[in-house]
Amino acid sequence: MAKHTKGPWTYEETDEGHLITLEGGLSNNGGPGIPSHCEIEYNHLCFYEDNYPEDAPCNVQAREAEANVRLMCAAPELLDACKAVLAEQKDFCRTCGDSCDDCSANEVIKLVTKAIAKYEGKEHA
Repeated sequence: MAKHTKGPWTYEETDEGHLITLEGGLSNNGGPGIPSHCEIEYNHLCFYEDNYPEDAPCNVQAREAEANVRLMCAAPELLDACKAVLAEQKDFCRTCGDSCDDCSANEVIKLVTKAIAKYEGKEHA
């Protein structure tokens, strides 16, 4: 499985959508990587319009598009957090013993394991 570009990932709004910059990009010689870019173009006009009401379709779509880009930019940190939570919860369950079968830690483990599997492309395995 290929690994993702290490963070930080940042974004800026462009005329066509959002440009995500993936710092620490690819390197052929093991040195510092060259930043990669990923541009997300909108398939509809959804730029925020100050002179329109907050609930106007263009403003609702613009806020949703920006929220999607923020989520993408947070992905490396979210993956690291999921892995840390998974390790911590598994340690917690080892200390519980048999009484942990019904505890909420098992639900957290299932949820986080599913998210990591989705990242790894194993969600349907």
